[in-house]
Amino acid sequence: MRRLDLGVFLVGGLLWTGFALGSWANWPMPADLWFSIAAIFLAVTCFGYLGGPAGKLTIHPDRLVVDNTFTRVTVPRRLLARVEVLEYLGVHLRLVDGEYVMVRAAMFVSAGRRDRVLRQLRVKADAVTELIESVPQIASTEVVRRRLRLINVAIACVALAGFVGSAIYIFKFAEQV
Repeated sequence: MRRLDLGVFLVGGLLWTGFALGSWANWPMPADLWFSIAAIFLAVTCFGYLGGPAGKLTIHPDRLVVDNTFTRVTVPRRLLARVEVLEYLGVHLRLVDGEYVMVRAAMFVSAGRRDRVLRQLRVKADAVTELIESVPQIASTEVVRRRLRLINVAIACVALAGFVGSAIYIFKFAEQV
């Protein structure tokens, strides 16, 4: 289950189209300025991806895999007790031992009024419960595993460094003009 966030893709497409048209209209421009502006647009695109489409929930016969932005949690189906909604924050997969696995709210809903977000979360929690029940369960001896999604951490670090470095360069470039 993944949220198709068309807004992120639309904004990213418009951003890159505007960048291409702006580059074409202002050509020639210094290459270092062009690369700095491109780095900022790339960083904004990366942050848009990390904020929405990076998360997903996958249901297998023996396990559930929760991909939040920076972590992946694998939960054996035999350890899952129920699916709950934690107000406005997301969906919890409550385990039989009382612990829980958080599924980010941004994976399921768009920003909006609190009552609308809570209603969307409840609908998604019911959908997750139905999906879990619809996939036949098989026995498993796995345990709950948590690990970093290193690619997403690297994307965030590179995007942040590129954004900050480019912004510093552009401000210095603007002072020279």
